[in-house]
Amino acid sequence: MNLAPTHGGALALLEDLYKRQRQWDRYVEILVHKQGLGTEDPYKLAEAYREVLRYEPAGSGSPRVATETFRHRDLEIPAGLIALPSAPSANRDPEVYPDPDRFDVTRRHPEPQLTFGGGVHYCLGASLARAELQEALPILARRLPQLEADGPVAWRTQVLIRGPARLPIGFAAPR
Repeated sequence: MNLAPTHGGALALLEDLYKRQRQWDRYVEILVHKQGLGTEDPYKLAEAYREVLRYEPAGSGSPRVATETFRHRDLEIPAGLIALPSAPSANRDPEVYPDPDRFDVTRRHPEPQLTFGGGVHYCLGASLARAELQEALPILARRLPQLEADGPVAWRTQVLIRGPARLPIGFAAPR
């Protein structure tokens, strides 16, 4: 089966989970078998979604224009300069995330996370993206717990929007 990219972010997230098969298996355990979801820790599943969004954000950031000259640390930013803040880089900041290059669906997340930007530039579609993820991943975990990669992933070459252009998957029949 080859999934066409209708929502690049969701596909990127799925790709991350299944290329790290142990993480997909752990996610299925958490969701389907309710391991680690006792009443003492009801937010475990939400943390899994946050980790997926942190590790491989669908957007790389959006351009900003300096409206006045200012200094940031040792760097002078002149008025009119166009900058592209990097959400993927911010989400891998070792001062915020211990072992930031490790993908772990059981990781606890500080707030705020910069996947969807911040302040007046916060993504208007963030709630929709989270809702899609929170609906799609549980359905896939329940219906296709044996999900696995079935060929190389082809990534889009765009700068601002990231995600797979082609995501081949394979799965065993549900038991």
